[in-house]
Formats: sequence, structure tokens, C-alpha cells
Amino acid sequence: MATCTAADTTAAAAATTGICIVMSAAGSYKGTGDADGNEDGAYGSSQGAVARGRFKRPVSADRLLIGCHYRRPLRLGGSIALAAVLSWVSRLLARGGGAGGVELVLTGNDPRVRAPLAAAAHVMHVSRLGEQPPPLAACEDTRLMGLPLMNPVGGQPWSAVQRRQYFRRTAHRAAHVFDTEHVWTFHTWDQALGYGDCRLHTGLGTSVDLVPYLGDLPLQLLVEESLNGQHQQAIQAVALPPPPSPPPPPPL
Repeated sequence: MATCTAADTTAAAAATTGICIVMSAAGSYKGTGDADGNEDGAYGSSQGAVARGRFKRPVSADRLLIGCHYRRPLRLGGSIALAAVLSWVSRLLARGGGAGGVELVLTGNDPRVRAPLAAAAHVMHVSRLGEQPPPLAACEDTRLMGLPLMNPVGGQPWSAVQRRQYFRRTAHRAAHVFDTEHVWTFHTWDQALGYGDCRLHTGLGTSVDLVPYLGDLPLQLLVEESLNGQHQQAIQAVALPPPPSPPPPPPL
């Protein structure tokens, strides 16, 4: 299971958000759309994280990003394994390539794979304080963000697929903010990355150990605000590499 921390790395970041990752675990998650954009997608035995809280100040939906950001080189070597891993993450984060705001940088001193949270979250729920459902029971509902995030007939909430498609456009993200008034819940999950064992699970009965490529870096899931080239970390969940197995006992 991932180790979850509310990690504020700078004094400025401390004012970013009151959101905290409240749980991160393997489980079965049911969403209103799967990673390929199909309705009623079911995710069984997936690694999931749920974030819940209120923002300390308004944050533009165009500047709040989710993904990985290491700020030091990865040990890619001549292998394509980690490139495949991060490419998989980028597809899970937000479908639609560059139009969805996905940022994929594998080399150099600032490697990162990030996407706008509004376009990437599998479930996003906005509620009034005191009316929020239990974190795992939250369903897609962004009506309190205002028009057009609801169906015009009957005022029913958009599906997660509609919301993700809408927020893939930069102009749409820039027109909305995560405000301080409401309680925000975000769900994200995938079937590939194992935060408990730091492995990529292919679904074919095989997996890739990520520890050699990450070195002493953790497998990371973070949310951060990007503003004028400065990245203010808001929350972070990390999965530390599992400890080595103890040596076998000496023979009697």
C-alpha cells in the first residue's frame, strides 16, 4: 500500500490546498467511464487513490496537475521499460494526447509525466460543506462548478466521460477554478502500476520491477500547481520500494 503524505515542500505551497489523499489501496472501483472513454467502465483489482478536502485558495483548473515529477534524472539506461511505463501512465491520466494537456518528459534533470487533474480524474465530485458523501461513495457530479457542467434537460450531472472531454481544452480549464467554498473529491485508479510492490503489471501474468529504473526514488503520485514555470507541490502519495527479503537462516 502506498504511503500517503500531505507534502508541502515550500511555504508558498502550504497555501495551495487543503486537499489530502485520504486513502490509497488496491480494490475494485466502479466508474462512469473507463480509461478508453467507454461508459460504465469497471476496474477490478485496481490501484486507486481518493483525495478529499477543501482548497485554501482558489486554484485554476488549468494549473492543477496530477502525475509524477521527480526533479532529478531517472536511470533509464538503454532500456525502454520505464519509457513504456510512463507512456502507459500518460494514457491513463488523460486521453487525447496534447489536446488533453498531457506532459511527458523522460530525460534530463526534470523528468515528469503530468496532466490536468480536471481532465484526468476518473471521478470528480463537488459538494457543499456538510453534504459530502463518504469518499469512496462519491459519484461523478460537477454541477456546482456551474454551467455547462450539467445536462441542460433536467439538470442532471455530466458523466465523467463528458467532463474529461470538456476539460481537455485549455480554454475550458482556464474558465473554471477549484474554489474554497466547496468540498472536492477526486478518484483515480489504474490496473498497471502497483504502488505496493513498485511493479508494472502487464495483465498477462507478468510484471516489470521498476526499482532499478527509479533508483532510490519512490513510485510517485502527486498533485501540484504549475504557475509561471514554478511548481508548488500540494499533495503527494509515494510507494517506497519494498524492503529486501531477509537472508535465509544458516543451516543447522
